[in-house]
Amino acid sequence: NHAGSGRLFRVDDVLAAPAGSVPSELTGNAPFPAGARFSGLAFHPDDDDRLLACVSNYEVSSLWYTADGG
Repeated sequence: NHAGSGRLFRVDDVLAAPAGSVPSELTGNAPFPAGARFSGLAFHPDDDDRLLACVSNYEVSSLWYTADGG
């Protein structure tokens, strides 16, 4: 999460990814409102594709979940 941007990125197989790997943006097609910020992220311990993100700001949806990594 780039501070204050309300954007979230992913690098596939990060431990084996070569230097300079370009992350893919998860928030590009997701319904994140302008000005929203991520206040927390939780990853499933056995499945990296499952993510729960907490978004904070006034009058925005607070939770976002994915089971397929994006």
